[in-house]
Amino acid sequence: YQPYQPLIDPDKEEITNGGIPGSNETINLSYLSSQLKTRDKRNGNHTNFNLQVDYDLTQSFKLTTRFGGSYTDNTRIRVNPLFKAYDNEGDLIPMAQRSGVYNASNKAASFAWENSVNYSKRFGDHQVKALGLFSLEKYQYTGFFAQKFDLISNNVTVLNGATADPNAGSGTDWDQDRTNSLVGILGRIQYDYKGRYLLSVSARRDGSSRFSKDYRWGTFPSVSAGWNVSDEKFWLPIANTINSMKIRASYGTTGNQNFQDYSNAAAITIGKDYVFGPETSDHLVLGAIQTAFANKNVKWETTVQTNLGFDLSFFNNSLTFTGDFYNTNKKDMLFPLLIPSSTGTGQNSTVILNVGNMNNKGVELAANYAHNGAFSWKFGVNFARNVNKITKMSGANKIAYMAGGTAVDGISNPDRLTVIKEGYEAGAFFLMPTNGLIKTDEQLEAYKKLVPTAKLGDLQYIDSNNDNRLTDDDRIYYGSGAPEYVIGSNINFAYKGFDLAMQWYGSFGSEVVNSSRIYSYLGGTHKDLVYQWSPRNPDSNIPANRGASHDNYRGYSDYWVENGTYVRLRNISLGYKFSPKLIRFASNLRIYVAAQNPITITKYKGFDPEVGNDGLESRGIDKGNYPIGAVYRAGVQVNF
Repeated sequence: YQPYQPLIDPDKEEITNGGIPGSNETINLSYLSSQLKTRDKRNGNHTNFNLQVDYDLTQSFKLTTRFGGSYTDNTRIRVNPLFKAYDNEGDLIPMAQRSGVYNASNKAASFAWENSVNYSKRFGDHQVKALGLFSLEKYQYTGFFAQKFDLISNNVTVLNGATADPNAGSGTDWDQDRTNSLVGILGRIQYDYKGRYLLSVSARRDGSSRFSKDYRWGTFPSVSAGWNVSDEKFWLPIANTINSMKIRASYGTTGNQNFQDYSNAAAITIGKDYVFGPETSDHLVLGAIQTAFANKNVKWETTVQTNLGFDLSFFNNSLTFTGDFYNTNKKDMLFPLLIPSSTGTGQNSTVILNVGNMNNKGVELAANYAHNGAFSWKFGVNFARNVNKITKMSGANKIAYMAGGTAVDGISNPDRLTVIKEGYEAGAFFLMPTNGLIKTDEQLEAYKKLVPTAKLGDLQYIDSNNDNRLTDDDRIYYGSGAPEYVIGSNINFAYKGFDLAMQWYGSFGSEVVNSSRIYSYLGGTHKDLVYQWSPRNPDSNIPANRGASHDNYRGYSDYWVENGTYVRLRNISLGYKFSPKLIRFASNLRIYVAAQNPITITKYKGFDPEVGNDGLESRGIDKGNYPIGAVYRAGVQVNF
């Protein structure tokens, strides 16, 4: 908005001399006035309640009932008032928003009711505990909205005061109408002998309204055991060196029913009119189409995990080790998959499917050492490695592209990069391989056999399956956003009032697709484009900018893949605590300086290699999210 343009008075309904006709001045005035004049009022009430009653039948038996819930009621009224703006020649400037009224309201209610019977009894060195539990949960959301355009007057800003294009429906901007319920039954028995031998056996059965009646219930058993080896008599000779040792083992199953409600029911949308009759007919008849497909055969996703772990401590517990080794199998994974647009549902529609099975194997290790004295210090390090693999794909498709794994959002048919494919990790990148730029006439003539419209400076895609076509079948594996392993460490020093603390974190072996670079290339704003290929710069490795519709800057290209390995200093602080002898006005005085994320070591060219952690589908895709920033601070801590 230019400083010489007229001021916008929110109370006036008209403005003149708004700018040069058809210029950015009038466009900016249109948007600015719409933002300044729009009135958007929201009201909301939220209530939580909880109640618990305990009753001791005997010393060993206890009854408990818990009831809790929440209720939310929101309303929204948005008014875009009448406003007219004229350019310097007196012509009306089209407004960014039509005048009108939008009303919306929603109500959400949830409750959980849990009833349990607890039994606990000690028989000498033996202790037995048992639990029986029944739970019921329910959530309901309802919403309604109505909208009309073209107000008669700014004095009557209600729905009946608008005259055009009425629109109303269920749901709101925030959510869609839905109801779901979950019923659960749990039984558990625990045994403890002198704290030395520990055993727990449990089983849970859950029923969810999200599934059809044939697949509504799932059963999930679990068992775990522990052995405090250092409590045995044979441990006494080494107890002063190895103070404690515990071995843990478990086998457990859990269920997942987190997916969109009503996925087992098809959705029909009316108002989709269609020309029907002879070829020469232009008669439009009322129509309806199926805009969402149902899957009545979707069932519980089941996770089976086996875990073996140990805990060790040495030298008066100054040195400790912890280790866990696990093997996890997910069966019948629930996932939204894209539906081909040929089905009539439109682009980017999904359906919930049990897409297959997945395995995770991994290890988690941690060690800590503490030394106390005039110069005291603590050092801790942890290591984690997870190997993920899809072990089975259900149905005929052996590869499924993830709906959220897009390189560039906001376009009608975005390139999807992440897949579920047997033999690879979930969310793996499958991309089109490239072979640099076309820089010679010989390369151009050879590549024109594959792409007749190719030019010098274009990116060369590789026909990896040798079928003389470039299709999705040519895509190959390029790693994923999952690291091969991560390492963390904590370091603390203290000496004569001084203290220093650091926390480091490293992620190794991941890949990042630099989609923020794609955005800026497509928009022609990236600094690299100064050095793009041109007849004057024939040695450049940056593809020529031929517009957003050209394949040079397509998101599915391996051109955007970068090494995502990084090491980051997450926290560091340095402080000094004054001796009580030096201060009389306070019991404690400490000054300090500290920083968060001051150092990141990486080869990644984007703003931040720690990207795409909001879900499996977009893991490792840098879509230009706000990067983690460095924060520096200094302070004084005083206790009186």
